[in-house]
Amino acid sequence: MAILDHTGRRDPPHPDRLAENPAPSAPERRQLTVMFCDLVDSTVLASRLDPEDLRDVLRSYQGLCAEVVARHGGFVAQFQGDGIVIYFGFPMAHEDSVEAAVRAGLEILRRVPELRVSTETDAQVRIGVATGVVVVEDATETPGTRTAIIGQVPNLAARIQAAAAPGTLVIADASRRLLGSLFDLTDLGPHRLKGIADEVVLWRVDGAREHAARSEGRRSGAVHVGRLRELEALSESWALAESGQGQVVLVRGEPGIGKSALLRAWTSRLGDAPAGALAGPDVTRVALQCSPRHTHSPWYPLLAHLRRVSGLAPDDPPALRREKIERLLAPERRDEGVPLLAHLLSVPLEDAPPDPDLTSDQRKAATLRLLLDELIGLTARRPVVMVVEDAQWADPTTEELARLVIDRLAGRRLLLLVTARPEYQPAWADRPAVRQLTLTGLDAGEAEELVRGLAQSRPLAAQERRDIVAKADGVPLFIEELTHAVLEVRDGPGSGPEVSRVPSTLQDIIMARLDRLGSAKPIAQIGAALGRSFTWTMLQRIAERPDRDLAAALGEIVQAGLLSEQSGAAGTTYLFKHALVQDAAYESLLRASRRTLHARIAAVLEADFPDIAETEPETVAHHLRGAQLFHRAAAASLRAGQRAAARFANPEAIQHFRAGIEDLARVRGEETGLLGPRLHLGLAQAFYVVKGPAHDDTVAAYARAQEFLDDLSDPDERFSLLWGIFSGHHFAARFAPAEASARKCLDLARRDGDSTHLCQAHRMLGYVCFFRGDLPGAQAHFREIRRLYRPDPHRGLAPIFGADCQVGAAGFECVILCAEGRVVEAVAMAEANLYHARLLGHPASIGWALASACYVHHYRGDRPATRAAAAEGVAFCRAHAIAAWGLHCKVFLAWSAAAGPERADLAAEIVGDIADAATRTRLGLPQLRGLAAEALLLCGDPEPALDQVRIALDEIAQTGQAFFGPALLRLRGLCALARGETDAEAWLRKAVAAARAMGAGLLEERARADLAALAQQAGRRTRRELVRALLAAPDPAGPPRRP
Repeated sequence: MAILDHTGRRDPPHPDRLAENPAPSAPERRQLTVMFCDLVDSTVLASRLDPEDLRDVLRSYQGLCAEVVARHGGFVAQFQGDGIVIYFGFPMAHEDSVEAAVRAGLEILRRVPELRVSTETDAQVRIGVATGVVVVEDATETPGTRTAIIGQVPNLAARIQAAAAPGTLVIADASRRLLGSLFDLTDLGPHRLKGIADEVVLWRVDGAREHAARSEGRRSGAVHVGRLRELEALSESWALAESGQGQVVLVRGEPGIGKSALLRAWTSRLGDAPAGALAGPDVTRVALQCSPRHTHSPWYPLLAHLRRVSGLAPDDPPALRREKIERLLAPERRDEGVPLLAHLLSVPLEDAPPDPDLTSDQRKAATLRLLLDELIGLTARRPVVMVVEDAQWADPTTEELARLVIDRLAGRRLLLLVTARPEYQPAWADRPAVRQLTLTGLDAGEAEELVRGLAQSRPLAAQERRDIVAKADGVPLFIEELTHAVLEVRDGPGSGPEVSRVPSTLQDIIMARLDRLGSAKPIAQIGAALGRSFTWTMLQRIAERPDRDLAAALGEIVQAGLLSEQSGAAGTTYLFKHALVQDAAYESLLRASRRTLHARIAAVLEADFPDIAETEPETVAHHLRGAQLFHRAAAASLRAGQRAAARFANPEAIQHFRAGIEDLARVRGEETGLLGPRLHLGLAQAFYVVKGPAHDDTVAAYARAQEFLDDLSDPDERFSLLWGIFSGHHFAARFAPAEASARKCLDLARRDGDSTHLCQAHRMLGYVCFFRGDLPGAQAHFREIRRLYRPDPHRGLAPIFGADCQVGAAGFECVILCAEGRVVEAVAMAEANLYHARLLGHPASIGWALASACYVHHYRGDRPATRAAAAEGVAFCRAHAIAAWGLHCKVFLAWSAAAGPERADLAAEIVGDIADAATRTRLGLPQLRGLAAEALLLCGDPEPALDQVRIALDEIAQTGQAFFGPALLRLRGLCALARGETDAEAWLRKAVAAARAMGAGLLEERARADLAALAQQAGRRTRRELVRALLAAPDPAGPPRRP
């Protein structure tokens, strides 16, 4: 995954080019760090100095600042008398733009006082730095400049500078967040700045932290996951090195992939010595950090290390300076080494001047030899770990030192660890003692573990975690920054009008790579507007560039590692390797440019790619939405939702319908016709399948759709809406309004003479009769369905009405047959119904057929058959996101296995599932509570069983779900028996009477058998033994056994 690398070496711009002010090829948005530097008391100077002297002072000051800024990769945008406006991150972004700005500012603060402006005072400056998103555009028509920077950032930098004390560098909080721990900062608190609406928290930069490694500047590595194979490889190499077989490990990977974090995780095992210390208790560690700003600065990483471990300070007296340098060397090398190191460190020692007879090449060779001998000498005392980080930025002398170390590894207790980006290909990489590790992205499980670890006490929702993992593509730095960005937005005071999808901490890293594309960058931006992936043909139509130019630009982007290319039957397809790269390229476009691009893409899709427009209407909707053509976007989203629902992809349908409703809310001054009713109706129907008819979301969606009832002239749409309203009442067990909706549907169907609607109306009324315990009435309606039903016109209506009409009715009818005692017919009908549902292929219909088979086998008392149907139902409903019937199957599955005290966990599981179901529906809850009570009684726990039965009987009384009455009254009697109450027989007689009144012969016979057993077994068994015997599986093919 080569991406976002800071390739090559950054050369400071030549001073002759400092006045150039490059104009952008097109206006764009980008993150910019602006520095405003002001010479303090210049008015006083003007009153004291001759104009020519003042001119010389200003030119010296400007020249010094320009030289420092150029060396740190900045760009002097404008000289404003004694003020200077400086940009970091334009015309080329650099991944360390804010760090470079602060280091440049600190150097300016240090060096400006060297400019003697008068005999009375030293020159001083104050500096303000701010970072944020701006618009950059061509301004060649404005005298004196070719580039206009539009936004609050330049003004903010100027206001911060005005608030800074003389001789200080002050930065905004947004800049501070991008610095990590590289600098010592003082919080100056919130400030009210002129012309800035909100308070701004300011920070004074007191200096750089010399002991802070560049890799520690970000939050990267705060939580470490995965990399077990790589950690083991490092440990193996270390074991060899400790035994005297010197080793090298080269760790390569893209920026942010976790190279430094891997080394920190491993070296933390070596002892308690702080990173960078020359010696720990058991191991000596040498840490060299290369820098992108010092690729041509000889010895830079080593000099930084030596200054860090020696503790040399500018104000040290000569004797102390010598002492600190001597401590760096073994006694036998001090006479030769102290002058060499003093010269290398630019530390003057009066008693040890450099040898004047040495040429520069001789001194370099002597210094290399000294350092190498010192390092090898350390290995004689204890094992040494030498770390060289970011070797792609190593200066040539440091490269030479590393090569010399590798040449002398044999027989040494030395492990050399080198980290680098993929483009680093040293000549020594193939030597036998070198092990190469290439880090790739974390897998999804590791990525989610990292997100959880970063969030800690501020947990993220499952969808938020999935979104982060999907966008980060396994890159740990991306995962960390996206996680922190989500937390900051969620827990912060609020966001502006547009929140970037790319965290500010990653903007410079990614834009640096995009800027290097040069003339190919606009093609990357067009591709980003097309999507994460796009075809050559589509890009060709949108970009309108000559094929040769387009191919060359794409080749550059592929070569840069930002796109992957794949050829297939449909032509060449390009894919952004990382979602954040696509986001950054897209967000660099002006909003107006985005709208224009999206409008053109939508037009091309509809005109030239009708197959895509037909099969992927959501893609057309996306581009129409981006073009702010919201009416057309809503229409395309409606088509996308309907298409998804027809393929039973209801979760996706919900997203499309919701998007269309949001689009419609943005339409102004246009007639939207039936879009609103159809979008709300589609959403309600999709919710019906996914969340269940009585779920709050489903009921709310149907209620909203009902507001449009009079607008619907199409009989099918009106009937679908009334069905949804019926379902909401029905699944909430509000049978009176449910029956009223059903009879209205029956009247409409009879008036229209529509057999499909007649079937659905009889289905509704049959359902109401079933739950009320009116078994003859239910069967009459179900017989009408069998008479009217025809597969061809009816099968296509299943997605609209939640299930196939015949499958739905037959599922209830087979339960009725079983309750009546017609067990063989019931089983045959359940099997035939499941077969028919599978032929139709409608998932919700299959889910209900499996659930109704569970009911039949349960009433028969056949636990193995119940278990088989329930297990299949659970797996099927989970795979197809069918919540309602999946939960019923899950409860039956637990019941089928809860046959004794050893499975009390299953009884508890059923109770938990009932609590879950109660949040979405009241329909059927008494049945589920009865299952829980049975399991609890079999587990020998009658008290909670009684609680469930009492609640169920109350629910029956409140809702009128009389069908479940006989079974619950019987269980009430068994609870009384288990608890030693005297009214067990009375409750069982009530069960007999209720079953007889309902015509449920099987349930009546079962309650009578309980009464007979109660009389026969009195005193012969314990009460609980008798209850378990009565609940034992009866004969599935006939009446229950006598215990």
